[in-house]
Amino acid sequence: MYERVYRFNEPAFSPQPDLRFLYLSESHRRVLEMVECAVHERSVCCVIGAEAGIGKTMLIRALIQRLDEHMRAGLVNCMPDSELSFTQLAASAFGLDTANACTSEMNQCLADYIAGLS
Repeated sequence: MYERVYRFNEPAFSPQPDLRFLYLSESHRRVLEMVECAVHERSVCCVIGAEAGIGKTMLIRALIQRLDEHMRAGLVNCMPDSELSFTQLAASAFGLDTANACTSEMNQCLADYIAGLS
């Protein structure tokens, strides 16, 4: 319905964020700048918390797109229920193959990957 009203050729709202439809409100712009600053200052952790559908994933995807080509980023956009699932999600976000690895092997694989980035 909104596609017709706003004359969109395709749906702008879908489960998978599409950066072509990114609109940076003043508050979105501020958050993006703060997270970008945290990344460039090599902060250990940066958390964005907000209600579902507010644009958190879209902002992080925009940030990843803005990163220098020598920087690597992995996106984990769901709350894992254990250390194992976080490690699996993080390894997958960086394209690491840990399908048949136990938790300690996955942790080591991820640590080796991160250590190799510097």
